[in-house]
Amino acid sequence: MHLKTKLQIGSALRCKIDFLQNQSKKVSIVIPNFNGEKLLKDCIDSLYQINFPRDEFEIIVVDNSSSDNSKELVKSNYPDVVLIEADKNLGFAAGCNLGIKWSKGQYIVLLNNDTSVDKEWLNELVIVANNNSDVALVGSKLLYKDNPGVIQNAGSYLTDKGEGGDLGSHQADEGQYESTREVMAVCGASMLLKRTLIEEIGGLDEDFFAYYEDTDLCYRTKLHGKKIIYAPRSVVFHIHAATSGEWSPFFTFLVFRNKILLHLKNSHLALLIKVAFLYCRQIFIDGILRGSNRKTHLKVVTSIIQKFPKFLVKRFFIRFMLKKANDGNVLLRLTKIKPKIKACEVKRVSIYNAYLPTLGGGENQTAHIITYINSIFPSATIELLCHESEAFKKKNFFDKDYIKLLETEFGLSFRNTTMRFIDINTNQKNPFLRIWNNQKLSAITREYDLFINNTHISKLPGQAKVNIYYCMFPVKFERNRFPPIVLFRRFLNHSFLKSYDLFLANSQYTQKWIDNYWGVNSFVLYPPVRIDNHPINHFKENIIVNIGRFFVGGHNKKQDIMVQTFKNMYDKGLARGWTLVLAGRVHQEQESIRYVHALEESAKGYPIKFMFELTINELRSLLDKSKIYWHATGFGETTSVNPERFEHYGLSTIEAALFGVVPVVFKAGGQPEIIHQSENGFLWDTTDELIDFTELLMKNGELINELSKATFNSMSIFSEENQLHWLVHFLSTYFDFENMIYP
Repeated sequence: MHLKTKLQIGSALRCKIDFLQNQSKKVSIVIPNFNGEKLLKDCIDSLYQINFPRDEFEIIVVDNSSSDNSKELVKSNYPDVVLIEADKNLGFAAGCNLGIKWSKGQYIVLLNNDTSVDKEWLNELVIVANNNSDVALVGSKLLYKDNPGVIQNAGSYLTDKGEGGDLGSHQADEGQYESTREVMAVCGASMLLKRTLIEEIGGLDEDFFAYYEDTDLCYRTKLHGKKIIYAPRSVVFHIHAATSGEWSPFFTFLVFRNKILLHLKNSHLALLIKVAFLYCRQIFIDGILRGSNRKTHLKVVTSIIQKFPKFLVKRFFIRFMLKKANDGNVLLRLTKIKPKIKACEVKRVSIYNAYLPTLGGGENQTAHIITYINSIFPSATIELLCHESEAFKKKNFFDKDYIKLLETEFGLSFRNTTMRFIDINTNQKNPFLRIWNNQKLSAITREYDLFINNTHISKLPGQAKVNIYYCMFPVKFERNRFPPIVLFRRFLNHSFLKSYDLFLANSQYTQKWIDNYWGVNSFVLYPPVRIDNHPINHFKENIIVNIGRFFVGGHNKKQDIMVQTFKNMYDKGLARGWTLVLAGRVHQEQESIRYVHALEESAKGYPIKFMFELTINELRSLLDKSKIYWHATGFGETTSVNPERFEHYGLSTIEAALFGVVPVVFKAGGQPEIIHQSENGFLWDTTDELIDFTELLMKNGELINELSKATFNSMSIFSEENQLHWLVHFLSTYFDFENMIYP
């Protein structure tokens, strides 16, 4: 097909919008309205209060031939608002397109008339849109207007059965959806679109009239290879379905019909057939057996038949001319739907951790997961699944009681928990043996109601009734130039990702790289800490402390950088009367042992102490008397090249903060999620900044006391109770927790 012919077909089918105004504004806010007189005032008034230069945005109200006084309200009260009067009710899609056509903005924001917005609403949308050229759509967090502590939408989803929905709907807003992340779709009630996207793929499909038209635009955007971002700090207060009325006959007709049209137009054949089959079954069960919605279903089928030829042509254009992304990658973001399991019926749970002997941050996660499972599924038995690895031989798992070690190390108590050692080695040099052993281990997970993979860089597929991957940092899939190997590896990697129902990240930093490497939906569940209401010691000693394991490679803790920096400070007379204490467990491979010996040799003659194998009480005593906490993981590394070498989370920073130790930590990885500059500590980029911030604290005892209190108070979000609540929210897609109460 000639390029000219393709362009002509594309122009006719991509909901093409010819802009009638030149770009002269940063943002155009388009508000479609139909008989919204009672809603418009709150909406427009809130726009005059936003923290954004008034001369950089315009407000466009598209009135769909309202019969109330909506138009008069705008004309008499808001003379600087652009009012476009349609001669009939165009619906949401065509109404928005008309506003877009007359817009002048680089960014176009669609906003429902039944909303009011937070002061930072627009600013947060624009910040996200500015940050990445591949970002084409940005959506807000929607809270119920009459109950602003409850979520209406924290990003939209599309299920593997074809249904669209609102993530987090009716959940209390407890911080569980506070990370800026990629999503499958966002809600059209508040959605930023780049002008360039409209030029490339067109506007909203007017054949939808209303409902699923925003999901259709998002689907096309994903197929076109662009990113869609949920921006949680862009907050909107929304009255759901205020214009049409939820599940009114008209609402029901549009939702049923448009779901089928969405997939007829965009989805690959297998998913389209599945969605069509499920709708036919719905017609049979609802319409024939139960006798409900018969007229609506008949109207839906009639409308689909009428539109079928037109949508086949649209499908051809999208699938063969517009689509740039791989279907498999796009659909990894589909939300899996399974029959819910009652929490009281969960009997067997497996948690996989192949590195228990390290007793590090990942094992802290595992230990807390055990306590969570004890609370959430009180009748379940838990088996810790482990095996021989390259670092730990079989005998390591039998000469110690790791259940007791975990309890002692992290100050927890478990119930119904045992170890299950599998006599295989997944780290064989032969790649085919590795794959074979991995599949054997995967088959074992079929025995469980719930499987949680908490092993670093694991690619083990889960086969339990529900499978969760709790990721410390994602493995980057290897690339190979030999085509058969490429296809085989792609199949294995895709199968691994598809096997999990839910991905959890231990930080927003990790979540960012899950998006980058895997392209799946994930949610942040921070490794929790116990927040004791112990008083902060106001008679601390002049101690700078760092807590971290001593090892070489990976995201090692850069103790050598801290030793050298402290020596420089001491030689300049800046650290006289102060002591640097480096505490942590030493990895037992020879390279790490040599590293520790080199550190000890370098520290000779300076007030630098090393403390290995501390008990939990000894660690708490050290933190209780320390003033400043140093952290340097990731220094000297490049994020884009080796993101895994940065601190993925920062558990030791939080533990120090809970004892009133003021953090001065490297500004990368997960640390900026915990520490906010000058509010509860300091973030540094260079060792000169590390010295400057430390010297500032050393010379100002009052500042240390102020930041010590602020640091402690800012850690509550990471508490065991908060993270337990978040986990219950995330699991509620697959488990029924009705009538269950958690601490």
